[in-house]
Amino acid sequence: MKLNSRVFKDNRDAYLFVFPALLVFAFFTIYPTVSGFVTSLYKWDGFTEKTFVGLNNYIKLFQDSTFWTAISHNTYYAVFTVIAKVTIGFLTAVLLNGKFRGTQIYRTIFFTPMVMSFVAVGVLWSWIFNPTFGLANTILQHIGWSGAMPIWLGDPKLVLPALMFVDIWRWSGYHTVLYLAGLQSISVDIYEAAAVDGCNGLRKMLYITIPQMKAVIIMNFAICLMGAFNLFDLVYVTTKGGPYGSSEVLLTYMYKLAFAGRQFGYATTIGYVNLLFIIVVTTIQLRAMRKD
Repeated sequence: MKLNSRVFKDNRDAYLFVFPALLVFAFFTIYPTVSGFVTSLYKWDGFTEKTFVGLNNYIKLFQDSTFWTAISHNTYYAVFTVIAKVTIGFLTAVLLNGKFRGTQIYRTIFFTPMVMSFVAVGVLWSWIFNPTFGLANTILQHIGWSGAMPIWLGDPKLVLPALMFVDIWRWSGYHTVLYLAGLQSISVDIYEAAAVDGCNGLRKMLYITIPQMKAVIIMNFAICLMGAFNLFDLVYVTTKGGPYGSSEVLLTYMYKLAFAGRQFGYATTIGYVNLLFIIVVTTIQLRAMRKD
């Protein structure tokens, strides 16, 4: 007890400086998180008195076919966007890491989509994918497309691939920057020693670059995966989960339950199931990076 009291006295100034930040964190993060979880244990329409239902919302959720459909869409979206963004970002970073004229300009071009809001991106690509006057179908006409013009956001088979393309276009530059930071931290001496030993470009990539970049690759993979399960803005702006629920994802379903169906308790349950998944992914990422 005396030891703890002494430690507190020795670090009193530090605790005083940290306290305001902890207070803000508690008020804006911890309290809403706990309060939201409590709400998920109730049946509530947002206006009348809450009715405690315990874990019934969670039981109901796992019996909800729309919930599982939304998860399948998020998973499908995640598989392809994660692979594409991690791969494209890495290859682009390797190319842009070289010394050639206009390097900074190309880096800026690749990163520019990232600074745009997803709402603006959604509106922009809604016009591009418009079946009547959109740029996508105009390009198909100019290259001699002979079949019926695709209805990119109105065809259940095309809507998710179209949205995935937009997501990859926007985020690849962000992951490229992360990879560039990792590549530039690798000592040039390692490559020079490998060159002396007769190591060619491919072997340098396999035995030096990729192993040295393992932590960055894991981090990019986790960011992509969490992003795929936090998808909302792009889908809501472009399709609102349509057509016929073919682009419904977890967060758009949660939004509809809360603000259209007035099932705030049940909708909150989806948010906490999603939060649990993100915590698991983050924990795995941190352990993998610590081990590395």
